[in-house]
Amino acid sequence: MQLKYDNDFKNIIDDLNIITDIENIPFKILDYLNSINNELVINDINTNKLYCPICFKKLNKNICLHCNKLFKYYKIEKYKMNLNVSNIKECRHRINYYIFDTKEDYLVLYIINNTIGFDNPNSFMLKKFNKYSIEKIYQVKKDGLFDINLNKYIYFNEYKKIIDYFQSDSETEYDFDDDIFNTFETFREKSFLYLENLEDLKKYDFYKYSYIWTLKDYFKTGLVNLKLLTYLPIYIKEFEYLVKMKLYNLAIDADSITYKGNFNDTFGIDKKYYKFMQKIDISLLELYSLRLYPTTNKKILDFVCDYNGPLSFLKDYADILKIKEYMDNQKLDYNYLYEYADYISASKELNMDLKDKNILFPKNLIESHNKLIKELEISKDPEIDERIKKLSIKLEKNKYIDDKYIIFPANSIDSLIDESSQMANCVKTYCKPYSENKCQIYFMRYKDNVNKSLVTIEVKNKKIVQAKMKYNEEITEEIRKIISEWEKRIII
Repeated sequence: MQLKYDNDFKNIIDDLNIITDIENIPFKILDYLNSINNELVINDINTNKLYCPICFKKLNKNICLHCNKLFKYYKIEKYKMNLNVSNIKECRHRINYYIFDTKEDYLVLYIINNTIGFDNPNSFMLKKFNKYSIEKIYQVKKDGLFDINLNKYIYFNEYKKIIDYFQSDSETEYDFDDDIFNTFETFREKSFLYLENLEDLKKYDFYKYSYIWTLKDYFKTGLVNLKLLTYLPIYIKEFEYLVKMKLYNLAIDADSITYKGNFNDTFGIDKKYYKFMQKIDISLLELYSLRLYPTTNKKILDFVCDYNGPLSFLKDYADILKIKEYMDNQKLDYNYLYEYADYISASKELNMDLKDKNILFPKNLIESHNKLIKELEISKDPEIDERIKKLSIKLEKNKYIDDKYIIFPANSIDSLIDESSQMANCVKTYCKPYSENKCQIYFMRYKDNVNKSLVTIEVKNKKIVQAKMKYNEEITEEIRKIISEWEKRIII
């Protein structure tokens, strides 16, 4: 195919050399594609055991003794194919590769799709197959991308308008172009960038000062998309600023940083933290957390990052380190910071004196939290508990029991609060809608340990809308099958 476009990129002229057939991809790039898919170890989703992608033998740590091959990146999720090994013949895995074609007068970017599958023609030996196809072809220009497949121009400034709309708190509806948004935002499951010619981008004026080639280490293990490869380095001036400051992880989110003339105003943190920010190659979430609690202690910063949500609220009432110490003294998992935030919020709503240390740091957080939440719910509507009890009697018709498990309805405010505390979830906030039968809440537990929470289930219109284990983790396949069967028997 030979196409060429005029300076405004509106009309096709002639003679733009692009490859449309995978068979015409240069051998060195095909070798690169094959080398990547041979690095993707097979991770059995049922056992978490790793297998060689070439001979399908179990790995000894990161080594295949059969192929005598070392897998360097076996611990990195991106370098794993998460498959059901017991049914591997039915599995298909997709990988995407981004390849720059750096011509003298123009720049083309290919997205190549690789589908990996497995078959067993000899009944005793698996065989891996690869299917490559060119998914997208773009010409890259200083003001946007031209989608050669669709013969459509995608302008950077149009995407910027969409981002500005999302970052504003405007309540005005904006009918934005989904295609533009998805073009730049899509992160594919596994995406790799061909790095051998990345420095060739220097010869294009719109990449000349971006220093995108200094991000090679990130591109080796991080996700890649069009936003990162084109929009940020070409269109967002902060990208160059952050790369030159050697804040590479922030450069990946350059459109969330606004240069304001000096360090302090730009980053919202004192410049004395700059060396620390460089040392840890600070990410955007870490920057937000550093603003929340300025520190050069990486462990403390990690703690603030992990629980940024509740700590953003709690910091107004107590020092973050004192909060951490309090949770340690209570011997509670830090996930219970959400319960602590609930407790503080309820205390404030009930006009309790949070300057009193005995109220701010109660001796037994869970017990105090449960008591306070119940008081708050009843203060809002004293009939809630009675309605829940009456409803639970009717819902007993939906009760399930077998040799191992039992499923039964919540029967009081106390039961919902207790479930919420045990599971570290928000089911306690369902008291009112549950009492009005706008939803139904059930507990699934082991039959021989009926007081210990296992799964919280929400039902609407006789259909399960949520079923979560502790910390909102996904349920097991065994539990999924049981509650799916139980769902068919719900009669109320």
